[in-house]
Amino acid sequence: MSSTSVRDGGIGAAVGVIIGILLGAAFVWFYSAKQRQDRPGEPVVYLREPSREEEEFVKLVPKILTTMTHFRLCRNDGPDLRKALGMACAGFSMHTRHYYHTDKLPKVPESLDENLRRLFLGEELTRALKELIMNPKTRYHALTHLQVRVVLSNLDIHTIGPLSLLPLFVTEFFKSLPFTTSSYTAQNLSRGLMPLALWRKLTVYSMAKHKGLLPGPIEPPEIVSLQVNRLVNALADVLDHFAKDIEDGVPTHREELAKQIRWAVKFGYEIFSHGIEYQFQWQPEPTKDGIVVVPGLAELADDDATPHVNPKVMEGTPEIRIPRKDPW
Repeated sequence: MSSTSVRDGGIGAAVGVIIGILLGAAFVWFYSAKQRQDRPGEPVVYLREPSREEEEFVKLVPKILTTMTHFRLCRNDGPDLRKALGMACAGFSMHTRHYYHTDKLPKVPESLDENLRRLFLGEELTRALKELIMNPKTRYHALTHLQVRVVLSNLDIHTIGPLSLLPLFVTEFFKSLPFTTSSYTAQNLSRGLMPLALWRKLTVYSMAKHKGLLPGPIEPPEIVSLQVNRLVNALADVLDHFAKDIEDGVPTHREELAKQIRWAVKFGYEIFSHGIEYQFQWQPEPTKDGIVVVPGLAELADDDATPHVNPKVMEGTPEIRIPRKDPW
């Protein structure tokens, strides 16, 4: 048999195989199409009975949510949460009293402006806090406000910034959103808050070690330790200018500040993984007539991620100090 005949035979066999595969694929496609026509559509699973406005975007529950009992996360009741918030803030208050002086400085430290800018608080707030910090009569509460605000605002999913202490995959997700504001709560309630509140629940559920009934609260993951250290250093650079002289062998203000921040980070992750959607609120902004030392805690949405038209602020928050009446 010639080599030409062998080659032609091989080509013919290959062509036959290809034609057979194509015919088989076509048969499978037509059979599947016929089956789909004969089978009624799959039911849509709703979180709750959607309103006419919500029908446009809340079509079905992501499959992972069907494994979460009633779509609930672990949660502390209001009084327990208020107590935990107060303890986290009180730690910074005691730290300030112990480690920072209220002496009058002869001039503004050269690096103070740059140190404050590195906290990314915005020009107006930075200017106000600088004035309050430099005034011995308002310094104590101003430094407490500074520490509490820098730490807790960077644990708030609604105010993602360069010093955020949430996991990078969370912060990068929010940076990718096509919002014109840094807070998604300014969006239409149903199109903005509800989908992202559900996304937070899914994220917490995926991070929880135990995914049974009411997962959470979650612990700060190890991957955020570098972010915590970066924030500690940025905040300590401001506080260095007002640190008291201490005896040898006593922990420095930086060491104790790091401990307080790590304690507060645990509380922040409890808020992040709470069943209810909460946001820290800082109004009124700090002035010599009043400084927030414990922020307000506003409930934006309920357990079902349904937004409140008028967010409810937790009773007992915010806590405000008036320096002229309460210098310490």
